[in-house]
Amino acid sequence: PISLLFLDSTIGEISVNQLQWLKKQAAKVGKDALIFVHHPIKISDCQFMDTKYALQNMEEVQDVVCKLKNVKHIFTGHYHTEKVVQLNDHQTMYITPSTQIQISENNKEFEISSTQPGWRLIEWDGQMVRTEVFYL
Repeated sequence: PISLLFLDSTIGEISVNQLQWLKKQAAKVGKDALIFVHHPIKISDCQFMDTKYALQNMEEVQDVVCKLKNVKHIFTGHYHTEKVVQLNDHQTMYITPSTQIQISENNKEFEISSTQPGWRLIEWDGQMVRTEVFYL
């Protein structure tokens, strides 16, 4: 079986209880696991979203996630753009585009860069991750 770990960032942060749960669950899983969470867990060079709508307890979350050796891939959304961000030497974060509109990464003010809906296909066999982004 494959292990998918989901975190709730609805309120703009990930609770201490969830982070404790994440550590325990990742330790129970002998093999690799994927994390899914709405908010990116690292500043991603998306000026408007990083400045106005970033995860509030980002450093605390990174402190936990970056120590999880069996988590190599983190999938997020929220930023209305497509991006791949290296967290460290063994972890990659994939920001998935919105199914509504895309927001400019290079503007400090809100700017729509595209009205094309997008989505990310993720294929994982428990070892290798293959992912591709599509737009209508």
